[in-house]
Amino acid sequence: MKKWFWMLSVLIAHTVLADEPVLSLNAGTTGFGVQMGYAFHSDLQARLGVNLLDVNTNRTPSDINYDLKLKLRTLDMLLDWYPLQGAFHLSGGVMLNGNKFTGVAQADGNQNYVIQGDVYNAAEAGAINAKIDYRTVAPYLGVGWDTAHVQQKGWGFNADLGVMFQGSANTSITNTGCTLGVVGGVNLCQNLDNDLAGERNTVEDKANKLRYLPVLRAGINYKF
Repeated sequence: MKKWFWMLSVLIAHTVLADEPVLSLNAGTTGFGVQMGYAFHSDLQARLGVNLLDVNTNRTPSDINYDLKLKLRTLDMLLDWYPLQGAFHLSGGVMLNGNKFTGVAQADGNQNYVIQGDVYNAAEAGAINAKIDYRTVAPYLGVGWDTAHVQQKGWGFNADLGVMFQGSANTSITNTGCTLGVVGGVNLCQNLDNDLAGERNTVEDKANKLRYLPVLRAGINYKF
């Protein structure tokens, strides 16, 4: 977390020192963000931004219900091209991607986990934890609108619509503290691990739907 605040401090410092910079505040599918833009050519602008958001929720992506925590963390490094010399622009670049889900399995009303059709007592099965993240460097392509490009200074409006290519999900579902023992010659802890492998595959298939993350955000800006 500290490194993100450090990046934000550097971003604001560069905004103040740059020649005719644009400071933007926005919100959207990447969270709440702050950006600094600098037009170094009549039709080109560079942007650096930091986006953050934490969300707690409860979901059942497969057999298990999870208490989920979503952390959105991205650092934008983008280049905007204004082909019409107006507010419309095409954007490309990369996002340093720290987006991730972490989850803790929740027992059902009978204090059991039902996984792949097998029933396990939650107290004896131990803790089940899930984690999903994506590749660190994610390419970005999109379009946008930024009134600061066509004004001398003052307040304006900006918006982005694009896709962040964050790749296939890296998914893990792990168990700790299993004390189920052996019943009828079956090692139930080993059986639980096998069922969790199937659970992981199902969850990963659903998480892969976010390999192309839609980016939609809008905000206000100020040109100095």
